[in-house]
Amino acid sequence: MNNVDAVNDYFAGISYRPGIVNCSIPSYGVVSSNNDPLVDDYTIEHLLRGITPTSPGLDALPSWLFSKCSYELAGIIAYIFDYSFSNGVVPGQWKRSVITPVLKVSRPMSISQFKPISVTPILSRLAEKLVVRNWLFPAIDSTLLLTSLRSSLLAALPAP
Repeated sequence: MNNVDAVNDYFAGISYRPGIVNCSIPSYGVVSSNNDPLVDDYTIEHLLRGITPTSPGLDALPSWLFSKCSYELAGIIAYIFDYSFSNGVVPGQWKRSVITPVLKVSRPMSISQFKPISVTPILSRLAEKLVVRNWLFPAIDSTLLLTSLRSSLLAALPAP
């Protein structure tokens, strides 16, 4: 076994949980009350235009393509997102990522001293941002979020 296989096997071992891959997860689509699209071209164009330089996923579509061609791509991407959200289906390509091992310590002695950084396709990240912004955050009680944030901030402060 070469070093690449060893790294791959290690990261696969810490991220794979038996039974998860083959389990049946119900699909829930989001339904618009008046049959309007769930996302519109204007919103998508604005998000695409705002994409900053970032690593592409396995699709190798560069971030500059989305930001420079935001107007031309907005309609088709809005259609893909709307179809995905309303049918509860995530394109298979968006579920694949590039895993890069990054050092946790300056002089690693074992594979466990690397952390895996996962890079999914840019469109997958953009879709996740929309789901969180449009449906997840509004569904969470704001007092719960504030309490959690306050607890996190207090825990991060040094003890007096």
